[in-house]
Amino acid sequence: MQKIWKASTTLNDDGSEQLELTYLSAHGEESFPGNLLVKATYKLDCKDDQLTLTMNATTDATTIVNLTNHAYFNLAGHQSASINEHKLQMFASHYLPKTSSAVPDGTVAPVALTALDFSSPKYLKGAIGMVVEAGVHGIDHNFCLKMAAGADNDGKGGADNDGKGGADSDEIRHAARLEDEISGRALDIHTNQPGMQIYTGNYLDGLSGKEGVKYRQHSCIALEPQLWPDAVHHANFPSMLLRAGEMYKHITIYKFSTK
Repeated sequence: MQKIWKASTTLNDDGSEQLELTYLSAHGEESFPGNLLVKATYKLDCKDDQLTLTMNATTDATTIVNLTNHAYFNLAGHQSASINEHKLQMFASHYLPKTSSAVPDGTVAPVALTALDFSSPKYLKGAIGMVVEAGVHGIDHNFCLKMAAGADNDGKGGADNDGKGGADSDEIRHAARLEDEISGRALDIHTNQPGMQIYTGNYLDGLSGKEGVKYRQHSCIALEPQLWPDAVHHANFPSMLLRAGEMYKHITIYKFSTK
């Protein structure tokens, strides 16, 4: 469901530019409790070749918050038809297996010896060809950048249910690196979020993009820092509850470079 946000722009003294978006989700909107005030700030720093996304939220009643950014990337250029030759490295040793309904089944599994093992840089084409869900090839999984407090390898340990969105707002970690060897372009993502959803455009079917280009299956990839999905149904997952008087804080840094 699309929403209209209030927007303002700022040119900072250091030469960086930022866009600030604000939205108030009223109590009961889409059946969620509480008046949730959300602020998203995009800061572009051309000197350091990076884009920083900060999302803050407050509420006047306990509610659920899990914000992310579903931007698609193709480092070979938006007109490139495939991400197969991109290399991905994930700084995560575990992922969330899913049910046949494509939601987490409540366990946490090691990526070792699976097609989802990106602990070292690996071409996407191999994993895309090996991972099949409902007859469709491709990745659409949450990688665990930070384990829930007390959780063991099967994810059945205790959870960090501190009501702060499951993320340490002061700890920003290197989460992923995406590379295109042909163009020499690379993207490094740092975040304070405990999870990252990797989606390889499995259901793109010709969406019209820039310059009339059609974005088709596996033509781009989304790397989405987030809390672990469906946490409200799994006590062993980091909590996504936000209470009155607390602040949700999401920080993601997109750092671009070339060889």
